[in-house]
Amino acid sequence: MNQITKSALITLSVLSVLSCTNNDNCTKEITIPALTIQTPTGSSYRPAYQQVVPCDYVLTPIEEQARLKDFSYEVQQFTFTPDTGKNTSRLEYKIKINNLSNQIVKGFPILTTDADGVVVTGGYRSNGCEQLEAKSSCIISYDKEFALNLNVGFTKSVKLVKVEYYINK
Repeated sequence: MNQITKSALITLSVLSVLSCTNNDNCTKEITIPALTIQTPTGSSYRPAYQQVVPCDYVLTPIEEQARLKDFSYEVQQFTFTPDTGKNTSRLEYKIKINNLSNQIVKGFPILTTDADGVVVTGGYRSNGCEQLEAKSSCIISYDKEFALNLNVGFTKSVKLVKVEYYINK
């Protein structure tokens, strides 16, 4: 890089910094990172994007949802029937979730399943499991039939991979 190019770059850098510090209309462009939000009713994804903000804007970090560490679960029933004989498939389960901690927690269970090699993690709308008393248990249950779509194909197997319990903040 020659001396003229260096001088021009330094001058432009100094001017842009000075113009921003002395100007009430100073702005900068920040990148808002991608975000996946999981709730008891499902999940949503927001891709990363750019946003123009004032130069004095402070970006607050986004915290991930905390998982209950003192937690266990017992699968009492997990049955997937790929074809019930009525042009439907059926998924039914009963899972006992256990709060092993000494505190009352409010939150929701998240199930991870494997359907023919496609692993899906999603929320579960529980009735009565939104709050777990200290050293207590709750049973989540599900029983639903789905119409088969023979044009698309149908799921042959569904397996439970894991259950987690996320704490509301």
